[in-house]
Amino acid sequence: MAPETEGLSMKKDIVLALCAVLVLCASAGVAQAAGNPHDQGYSHPAAGGSEVAIVGCYSNGGSVTVPAGTPFTVYGGWGASSIGLVNDWLHGSTNTVSVDGGPAIDMTPYFAGLTSAWSPGQWADIFFYQVTTLAPGESVQVTWFSASNHPITDGTTRGTGAGSYTDTFICTVTGA
Repeated sequence: MAPETEGLSMKKDIVLALCAVLVLCASAGVAQAAGNPHDQGYSHPAAGGSEVAIVGCYSNGGSVTVPAGTPFTVYGGWGASSIGLVNDWLHGSTNTVSVDGGPAIDMTPYFAGLTSAWSPGQWADIFFYQVTTLAPGESVQVTWFSASNHPITDGTTRGTGAGSYTDTFICTVTGA
């Protein structure tokens, strides 16, 4: 082979090898994202009842109906742009649910685990709490109280502000 042909062949081999490495790295990145060891995959409560998103209910007028005679689960939580921000929220906030003005129930044991299944590029931890079964026309009021002991950010929409926050979301659930 002529020296210039040999050099061209060598450059071609290097480019092909580099392309192969890039494809392997990209494939590994996709596989890692799909099988992220931090993703515990919890995105919804177990089948067999209705679900009520407390913040969604609150944001849409504060009342919702569920099928009568069927247990229902309320849920809420925190989403952020990274696992670290979700953990910061989990460890720096208090989250309780109260049903019909009853005692505050600590939601800590009800958080299902980190998941990226709710929104692409976001992480969340969601609590699921089964409330009761309602008769037709029967209602309960569910209140989720969330407060932080320091400034919290989700990395995208909620800023850190000057201090802690307190949020209260109230939803009246009626059997239909």
